[in-house]
Amino acid sequence: MNSRKYERKSRYCRDRRNKADNYTHLNKHYCQKGQIVLAGDSITDMYYHYELFEEYRSESGKKVYNRGIGGDCTNRLLERLESNVLCLEPEKIVYLIGTNDLAFGASKEYVAENIREIIERTKHRCPGCKIAFQSVYPVNRLRDRKNRDMLALNVLIKEICRETDTVYIDLYDALCDSEGNFDMKYTYDGLHPNVHGYEIITKAILEFI
Repeated sequence: MNSRKYERKSRYCRDRRNKADNYTHLNKHYCQKGQIVLAGDSITDMYYHYELFEEYRSESGKKVYNRGIGGDCTNRLLERLESNVLCLEPEKIVYLIGTNDLAFGASKEYVAENIREIIERTKHRCPGCKIAFQSVYPVNRLRDRKNRDMLALNVLIKEICRETDTVYIDLYDALCDSEGNFDMKYTYDGLHPNVHGYEIITKAILEFI
């Protein structure tokens, strides 16, 4: 590995550990149990959740905690699942994870196995919690991931949700353009939603929570 790649990887590892440690501290000292948790990778991490769930929080009295970390894959989420998510004993959890696994070369079967494990651990640790898993989103003009792989993974996620009595939130088509790519009206880089994309996502999540 060249020095630049090593430096970037090292910086990412430090940043990720720091964020995971911060979440653990917040959960222990500041957060309330029995609330709503969003968990996943950078798409969750970058969510304008405070503003977009403001009306929901005001009306329901429930807090919405964001537990996303940029760059996370399913195995990384499993590593921090207890300390960052399940220790909060949430009333409801919305997961979104898997696109980075595919970008790093993991098979869809490996990702699906980890997603099943995430659901099973959640059900065991928080038996009263209602769980939703989002479909992975489409992409646009990215060299490291293809929409055919996203669609194939979503087939498996949907089946796992059916088998485990988990809510499946399908946002793939809602975010697509006429050619089946992430509509550039809803994303700024072909991977992450912009605020207009997050508005669509929020509407779907509100129907669950």
